[in-house]
Amino acid sequence: MGYRIVADDLIQVTPSLRRIADSLTLLPGDAIEPRHVADADMLLVRSITRVDSELLENSPVSWVGTATAGTDHLDLGFLHAKNIRWASAPGANARAVVEYVLSALAHMNFLPTLLSGEPIGIVGFGHVGGLLASVVHALGGSPRVWDPWVDVPASWRGDSFEQVLAAPIVSLHAALHERSPWPSVDLIDEPCAVCMQPGQLLINAGRGGLINPPALQTLADRGVQLVMDTWPGEPDIEARQLEVVALATPHIAGYSLTAKKRATDDVIALLVGGKSMPRITQVADNPDCGWAIDIADWLKGVLIEHYNPAVDDAALRAVASPNISSEDFERLRRTYVLRGELAGSRLRYRHRVDASMKRAAAALGFEFDNERVQ
Repeated sequence: MGYRIVADDLIQVTPSLRRIADSLTLLPGDAIEPRHVADADMLLVRSITRVDSELLENSPVSWVGTATAGTDHLDLGFLHAKNIRWASAPGANARAVVEYVLSALAHMNFLPTLLSGEPIGIVGFGHVGGLLASVVHALGGSPRVWDPWVDVPASWRGDSFEQVLAAPIVSLHAALHERSPWPSVDLIDEPCAVCMQPGQLLINAGRGGLINPPALQTLADRGVQLVMDTWPGEPDIEARQLEVVALATPHIAGYSLTAKKRATDDVIALLVGGKSMPRITQVADNPDCGWAIDIADWLKGVLIEHYNPAVDDAALRAVASPNISSEDFERLRRTYVLRGELAGSRLRYRHRVDASMKRAAAALGFEFDNERVQ
C-alpha cells in the first residue's frame, strides 16, 4: 500500500518517491494549506513551508519530511506531541554548498590564500562544515574549526571562536538554534563584527540568522569583504544590505540537481526505510601542502567555468528596486536552473595534466579525460 503524499512542487520527484506514492499532489511551498493535507498521509516540504499545528492539527498526516538540512520551519514540539514522524536531509546538499564556497573564493581572488596554507575559519562542523574542512585540508589549506557541540579533530579545532574569526577567510555553516549554552542565532553580532579586520572575507552560506543586520553593516564599515547567500531577514533584503555585499546570491548555494535528488531520497529512506544517512566529511587526503606549479589561476578557471556566482549576483541585483521583495527573492529560487556538481564529473582537458592539477582534482572529486601526467 502506498502513501497519499502532498509535496512542495520544487522537490525533485525521484523513482524512490514515486514507488511509495499512491497519490502525489505537488503544490507551491508557500501555498500549502490545511485543506490540501486533509486526506494526506505524508507531507514533504522545503524551508518555505511552516509546518505546525495550524497546518496539521486536524489532518491525518503521520509523516513529515523536509528536503533541507535546517528544521527551524518545523514545529518539532508539535510533531513529537502528535507522534508524527519527521525527517530532514542534512548533508544532501553538502557537496553543492562546498563547491559554491570554493567558486566564491575563486571569484573573490582568495584561492591563493587557501592554497598557501593560511588558516581558513569554519564555523560549524556538521555535514557542510565537515566536508569543507576536509576539502580545504586536501587542497593544502589549514582549516580552523569552531563548533562547541561536536567533536572536531584536534588538528583542525580552533582554540576559540575569536581565533577562528581572525582567519583571513571565515565561512559560516552552523545550524540555526537558540539552545544554551551556545546559541547560534545572531552569532555574528556587533561585538564580533568589531573584532574582524579590513581585508578579511566572510561567507555566509549557512543560515541568514547567523548574522544580525547591525553586524552586517559594521562588518562592511570595517572593510570586511562579504559574500552572502543567506541573509538576515530573508526573503526580504534591504537595499543597504545589498549595497555593502561584494557577492550576493539568493540562498541557492545548495541548488544542484544532484543535491535535490539526494535530498528526496534521503528523506524517503529515513521516513519509510528507517535508515540513517551517512555523514559526508571525507575526501582525499593531501598531507603535502606544497604545489609543484602555481595552481591558483588554473583552479580558478576550472571553478568559475563550472559555476560562476557572478551570474547569480547579477540576477539578484537586477530585481532590486531598491529593496528586494520576498516575492522576487522566492521567484529567483523557484525559477533557478539547477547546476551540476563538479564532484563526480570528468574534465576534458586538451593539454598535459600536471601532477599538481591531478592532486587538486582528487581533492575536489573530479577526474580528467586526459590521464597523461607530467
